Amino acid sequence: MQPTLRNYRGTLAAALAAAFLVAGFILGVSYGSTPVPFGQVWATVRDGVIGTTFEPGNMEIIVWQVRIPRPILAMIVGAGLGVVGVAVQALVRNDLADPFLLGISSGASVGAVWVLVFGGGGVGGAFGPTRLILTGVTVGQILAAITSFLVLQTDDQAQTRSVLFWLMGSLGGATWSQLPVTAAAIVLGSLALVLRARHLNALAMGDETASDLGISVNRLRREVFVIVSLMTGVVVAVSGAIGFVGRCRTCAGSWSAPTTANSFPLPF
Repeated sequence: MQPTLRNYRGTLAAALAAAFLVAGFILGVSYGSTPVPFGQVWATVRDGVIGTTFEPGNMEIIVWQVRIPRPILAMIVGAGLGVVGVAVQALVRNDLADPFLLGISSGASVGAVWVLVFGGGGVGGAFGPTRLILTGVTVGQILAAITSFLVLQTDDQAQTRSVLFWLMGSLGGATWSQLPVTAAAIVLGSLALVLRARHLNALAMGDETASDLGISVNRLRREVFVIVSLMTGVVVAVSGAIGFVGRCRTCAGSWSAPTTANSFPLPF
């Protein structure tokens, strides 16, 4: 009875999420400086999918080339940051963690991954969750300060505004050419994390428990950190630092502690 109820709730949640996704897509394309009727949105999507050539200057080409890529990129970015957020929360065993907490968004992934993979002076022994968070925050703040310094050096106000808008996160520059590469990176990264889902569930219970189950904790952290760094780097490159999407306490709850060594729940 319990599995049936759980499956029912999961199906209902998935159906509601799909409905909100479709509604969000339509609203995202319809509303703007010039409103577009819902019927025209669907007609443009249909014509674009079947390969219709739109005439320059028509509303259809504006909708297809400018507006539609934005919600699609938003879906890809949201999915990527959601998956990465779950992985990071299991990595550091903290429901409030997100990929940007480790300094990834500001380029700190380079320094943090270097320390994780090759080690660093004054940083020895196992790289636990607390040390990982502190390293990411420290390096992230340093690089954020460098970014602020560079922004203040320009006398071009338009350039400054452009940089600040990008730092706050924006999907305004979405293009069709960005979608395949971004989607491929998110799918491949998600698959790599799914293959490590059971190990991450064990790690969420603690380093000692994971080690007792035969998992190389340090190696797992290196691998997951590299994966989430690459995924977040791709997302930041196309959308800027939209960090809050990766923080989801509800998603983190899916990394529930297993009752036995052979009953790890999958988080995806």
